[in-house]
Amino acid sequence: MTRTVKTRRPIRLEKFNDGWQAATIEVDKANLDSILLELSLIREDLVERVVFLGQAGTSISAQLKNDSDWSSGSFTKEKAVLNLCLREVDFTLSFLLKYYRDGVADVDHIDVAIFDRNSDAEIGTLTIHVADARPPISGEEAMRILSKGR
Repeated sequence: MTRTVKTRRPIRLEKFNDGWQAATIEVDKANLDSILLELSLIREDLVERVVFLGQAGTSISAQLKNDSDWSSGSFTKEKAVLNLCLREVDFTLSFLLKYYRDGVADVDHIDVAIFDRNSDAEIGTLTIHVADARPPISGEEAMRILSKGR
């Protein structure tokens, strides 16, 4: 079964001069519930694929790939077709669940590396960008926090 979800935010698909490709989905509190639900359905193998439709006709089609440790996919001008490994689906769900719980994320985005299905070469990135994130901390503050554990 394939499910289709219209997002309230744009989906950006980009191809850079060096051949690198990127798909970015914007998540805010208005579309967080539906994205979490659909990713959970993929995670639990209750649906085969979810297609996220952006406002300008762009889309990200995602499915779980249980037999791989790496996410793979392909990109066109208007569509990213992604086979996400279990580790990356769990990582994305954890990030989004914390955003849901706290109302703010620790960082403004996470990246999922996407590899070519045939050559195992890294070809791009899926970026999950959230609207509400804590401000970044300084290097000095990071060192202070890290040194407390010693």
